[in-house]
Amino acid sequence: IASIFAILASLPMTISLFKTAPFSFEIFKGADFKELVLNLLFFFFFAWLVMQFNANWGHAFKERSMAFKIGLFILVNIGILVGTVSLYKLVAPYFTGEAISERENDFLNFIFTIHFIILFFISRILRLQVYQRVNQLENERLKQEVLRNELTALKNQINPHFLFNSLNSLNFLVRENKEAT
Repeated sequence: IASIFAILASLPMTISLFKTAPFSFEIFKGADFKELVLNLLFFFFFAWLVMQFNANWGHAFKERSMAFKIGLFILVNIGILVGTVSLYKLVAPYFTGEAISERENDFLNFIFTIHFIILFFISRILRLQVYQRVNQLENERLKQEVLRNELTALKNQINPHFLFNSLNSLNFLVRENKEAT
């Protein structure tokens, strides 16, 4: 999912770079292949990190209080967003040879924030699907356990009847046919 997301996030730059559309994105004029690779790498890293934390790593704190988990989720997610954008702004001038303009800075903040929101909801949906699947498996296990317990209870009800019927039959034979006994 992270690689698909990185490709889709870099698609406008790719279109502008290879001039595959009759229009051009003003913000990507002068973009080169190195900048495209940088965008792909950063968006992949960003998508992978956001999804891993929100879908998998955050689940490790389930024994903590709800306030702690919410605070942790907010702080770590903001840290991921701010850290990735800051790292991109530090690395991009070395990669492209040009400083990031104020317009590009605002655009990067906007793009990373929008992508973060989308990734956050995707990862939470994935986590909810995992919870739902775990609950379904637990319900099936409980249903099987209930059926097993009911079968055991029925067997326990049948066994005494069989034993008493056999003993009554033997008792009748002993009383009626003393020579055979």
